[in-house]
Amino acid sequence: MLEDKHGSPKLDYRKITFLQETYNINFVGLEGWAGHQTDKERGHRYLNAEEETIAALIDDKKFQTIPLENPEQQIDTLKTVIAIYTIYIWLYTELKDHFGLDKHKEATYENYGYNLDILMKKFKKLLPGGITNLDKLAQEYQERLEIDFDKMRVQPGESKDEYYRRVYIQQIKLHKNLDKITNEPRSITGAKLFTKSLKTNKRHIGVMLFGSAHSQKLVEELQKNLGDCTILRFSSEEPEELPPIEEVNPINHNAA
Repeated sequence: MLEDKHGSPKLDYRKITFLQETYNINFVGLEGWAGHQTDKERGHRYLNAEEETIAALIDDKKFQTIPLENPEQQIDTLKTVIAIYTIYIWLYTELKDHFGLDKHKEATYENYGYNLDILMKKFKKLLPGGITNLDKLAQEYQERLEIDFDKMRVQPGESKDEYYRRVYIQQIKLHKNLDKITNEPRSITGAKLFTKSLKTNKRHIGVMLFGSAHSQKLVEELQKNLGDCTILRFSSEEPEELPPIEEVNPINHNAA
C-alpha cells in the first residue's frame, strides 16, 4: 500500500514506476477514479485525490490500473468538500468582521474562495445544474458533521482567543465526522474493489495508491477480506533508494 504525497505527483509516479521496474509489480489500484465505464457514462474522466498521478498511471500501458471509487461516493465526497469550504469561508468571514485577519489568514481566506470556485465548476461538469444554494448545502452538512453554527458565532464581549478556543472544538468534531462520513466508507469500498480485482485477475500481489488518512481502515479491511496476507505500507516520505526525479519519464500533465 503506497500512501500518496499530496502535491507531489512526480514523486508518487516514480515510486510506482520503481516498483514496476524493480519487482515487476504492475497491478495498481487507484483512489480517485471510478473506472472507464463510469467515465464513458459521464462523458468525461472525473478524478479526485492526486489527479495528475492517477491520470498518468491510467494512460501508462505498463500498468493494469484498477478503479477503487464508487461513483455515488465520489459525488458525495465532492459535495462534502464543497460544504466544508463553504463552512470555512463563513467562519473566516465571521472572524474578519469582528477581529480582522492578519496577512496569513487573509491569504488562507482568499485560497478557500479560489478552491471553492474550482470545486463548483467540477461539480457542475459532473452533474449538470451543479449546486444552486451553498447555504442550504452547508446547513445540511452541519447536521451530518454534527457541528453547531451558533457555536461558531462570535459572542458579545468575547475575545479573539476565547473565540478561537471555542471554535477549535467545533473544528475537531468536523474533521472527526468527515472521516466517518467520507473517508471510512471509501476505504471500505476501495478494499473490497481491490480484493475482488485481485481474485478476478488471479493476482497475488499489487499496489494501492491511497491517501494516508485511509491507511488504518484499508489495512483492517484488506486483512478482513483477504485473510492470511502480507501488507506492506509505504509512507508518503521519499525513500533514499529511489532514483532522482530527472531520471524518470515525466508525467503527461495533459493526460486527463
